[in-house]
Amino acid sequence: MAQIPDELAGKLHALRERTRDRGCTEAEALAAASILQELLDKHGFSLADLDAMRRPGGRPEMVYGGVRTPFRPVNHTAEMVMAVARFFDVIWVNQTTVNKHKLWAYGEPVYFGLPTDVEAAVALNVVIQRAMRDSWDVFRKARTFPNLYRQTLAAKWFQWGMSSRIMERLDAMREHFVKVRNSRALVVLKSEIVAAAAKDNGVVGVQLVSGGKLEYDEAAYGAGTAAGELVELGPRPRLAA
Repeated sequence: MAQIPDELAGKLHALRERTRDRGCTEAEALAAASILQELLDKHGFSLADLDAMRRPGGRPEMVYGGVRTPFRPVNHTAEMVMAVARFFDVIWVNQTTVNKHKLWAYGEPVYFGLPTDVEAAVALNVVIQRAMRDSWDVFRKARTFPNLYRQTLAAKWFQWGMSSRIMERLDAMREHFVKVRNSRALVVLKSEIVAAAAKDNGVVGVQLVSGGKLEYDEAAYGAGTAAGELVELGPRPRLAA
């Protein structure tokens, strides 16, 4: 069975999904089927090769990757970490999986997915964490705190504000990219392939839950939100890569 390159497979699967049952007109479905067959013939593949990618052993290689930095990870950034995972179509690996597979050396957080996507997710996470540390240092030095409790409280709200704003930006960028490229089918397909590979490998993803109530620091949260607007997030990589 021939192995179809990931990018081409994504395009082929997306074309195959364009059917009348999925809301396409008959003309659109026929056009998609024609293009699909042309691409298969051009590259010397068959529908059987395409179907094989959905089965264990036929899917693309998946890897783990973690964030390792010379400084301690920034706390209270769960929204940002999850947004990065969505942005690159990877899975943020739950700590139970990390322990089970002895992935401690990868750092924290650990991502699972296609090699180029995991590499990009890790790189962006490092950039964001460094920006969050530097931004907090600027805010901390410009403000006087009556005690350590108030400083710790401000740090939490600053980090939450910055993390939440970065999450909003990443989600909006991803949605814009999908609309511009008209590639929602590719996104769904890619997510399905990664999810199936995660299941085969016993990988459990992190599920975010609401935290407890905490005394609100409006100034710190607002400053964090503003800082989150300034982080250079860069362009999104190819969805079908």
